[in-house]
Amino acid sequence: MLFLTSKDNKDIESFKRFNIDNWDEVKQRITYKVINKKAFALIENCKNIIHEDNMDLSKVFMITELSHNREELECYLLTSDDCHRFNKTKKEIISIANHNVENDKKRRIKSFREDVINVEALAPIATLPENSMIQIPGNSINTLLIDDERDQIENIITVTNKYNVFGSSYMLDFNTLNTIRDRFNDDFYIIPLSVHKFMCIKSNFILKKNPNREEVEDDLLDMIYKINIRNKNSDDILSYRLYYYSIEDGEKLISIKQQL
Repeated sequence: MLFLTSKDNKDIESFKRFNIDNWDEVKQRITYKVINKKAFALIENCKNIIHEDNMDLSKVFMITELSHNREELECYLLTSDDCHRFNKTKKEIISIANHNVENDKKRRIKSFREDVINVEALAPIATLPENSMIQIPGNSINTLLIDDERDQIENIITVTNKYNVFGSSYMLDFNTLNTIRDRFNDDFYIIPLSVHKFMCIKSNFILKKNPNREEVEDDLLDMIYKINIRNKNSDDILSYRLYYYSIEDGEKLISIKQQL
């Protein structure tokens, strides 16, 4: 797995690795990132940027390119002016981005154990605070008190992309959520670790350990709060909410706020 940084608001004319005037090349690079809605509101000229709000999140549409040294993901945030440039409607651009994310081969879905064992992947997970419900064997980080390796493989997974940059975009991709749901064969909670990665926990697994759903959700919300407090870069914080994906009444992603 690569670890890249990101650079927003790249000048659209400065892309070098593809022809910005060739629509066939451009459309392959249209995608989106998911950030906190309040963070999006702070972006200059945000009202002109193509985006969709969902709960406390904003799906922000963009064109991306790897830098020449392959150490940075450069992003150009698409605006309504670009609809005129490319002679495409906002709806068409959103549809292309959704299609690209849905079929993205750079998506990485791993069991919690696979992620932790991978030394490079440990960095974003290591922000899990002590006393936050999970126990990684041989590690001082506390988590969900996993009974055995089989539990870890089947009940807790993490999702990001090859570059570990804006991997939480898949949180709003129902193809990804349904893939996880099929793997669990159950509904699941989503823990937003950052804008780059999120964790999924099988509902029956965590409720089997404590059948009191209200207590479980409150503990998970506390964990999210501690994760965010320990996040060194506030721009990387995705949300202070807990999410739950269910197909009981159709595909549905809901957010759960802390009750003060």
